Amino acid sequence: MRIRRQKRRGLSLLEMVLVIAIIGILLSMMFPVFVKAYKKAKGLGRENPDNPDGPRIAPSSVGTELDND
Repeated sequence: MRIRRQKRRGLSLLEMVLVIAIIGILLSMMFPVFVKAYKKAKGLGRENPDNPDGPRIAPSSVGTELDND
């Protein structure tokens, strides 16, 4: 009598841990970029002394002249 082996489907625990570790490494590499972009966006529009709170919506062209150097 021959016993059939069932084919494994799905991910093993080791594969899940590796995927989560890789995602964590990628997020840790991107974190400084997100912080820099957040600080840059938070500071837009603060140059106007008449309006210390800055505009509610900044023009889309603000800051782009320095991005293309």
